[in-house]
Amino acid sequence: MREISSHPQTETTLWEQYERLRSIIDGTNIGTWEWNVQTGESTFNERWAEIIGYRLEELAPVDINTWLNRVHPDDLAESGARLESHFRGEVPFYDYQCRMRYKSGRWVWVHDRGRVVSWTADGKPSERCFSQVKFLIRRSGFLWRIRGRAFLPRSSIGFSRSSLRPMPVTAGGKAVPGWDWLSARS
Repeated sequence: MREISSHPQTETTLWEQYERLRSIIDGTNIGTWEWNVQTGESTFNERWAEIIGYRLEELAPVDINTWLNRVHPDDLAESGARLESHFRGEVPFYDYQCRMRYKSGRWVWVHDRGRVVSWTADGKPSERCFSQVKFLIRRSGFLWRIRGRAFLPRSSIGFSRSSLRPMPVTAGGKAVPGWDWLSARS
């Protein structure tokens, strides 16, 4: 028999890795959730609940329906299609921006990403891990007005250095002249 004297060191290394990953999740202010595809069982972190206006204990008990019941009905079909594409191995990750119902009833935009982390013996997805971030800017809650024309922004959003307010930018990153930020409630 061989003595394993590195056990305390291995335990310390695992604890350090756990603390590092926890710091990354906390530092990025990201919501996380895990889903057992076979059983529907799910685990959400506190930040995930905060993104949609809740404390985690307000959502208990949780399962996949916690997520499904809060996604905008118009976003479910595309979300499902992207999920199936990932399950079939066509894309390495699930990646989708969708609306979720906030506790107050309004819709907020979130960006979900995830991937299968384990498979059943017959090749079906078993465990999935996700991250979710709330958009810094509520897409449904504002308009830009440039030269009298209102439009919803796409990827051309920057931030003013002086006020840290969002502003439209050109492809080169320069401010679009004549912009005016109009706030609207969603």
